[in-house]
Amino acid sequence: MSQVNATVSHEIRNPVNSISSQNAVIKMLVERIDDVINILEDPGGGLDPEKLAVQLKRIRRKISEALLINISSERLISFLVEDFLDLGLVRAGKFRRVDKTFTLQ
Repeated sequence: MSQVNATVSHEIRNPVNSISSQNAVIKMLVERIDDVINILEDPGGGLDPEKLAVQLKRIRRKISEALLINISSERLISFLVEDFLDLGLVRAGKFRRVDKTFTLQ
């Protein structure tokens, strides 16, 4: 395997592992939501609305955090794949440079 392939493989593996671990977190949080639903459905469960609200807010925050990590990792993988495909075009002599004028702000 070339050094480029090894580097790209490593760079893609990291965000994929991140997505995988965050999916495990999301799965666990969904199971906790199921527990809350079971408490709500139990008529004799001694429901404490304040504790329930705190738990649901904590679960929601953790799901949001996990989703942000997944979105960031997804974008990183997309950029890496595009760069890798562009590198293939360069190696094949098919990459075309486009000169454009732009202003820095």
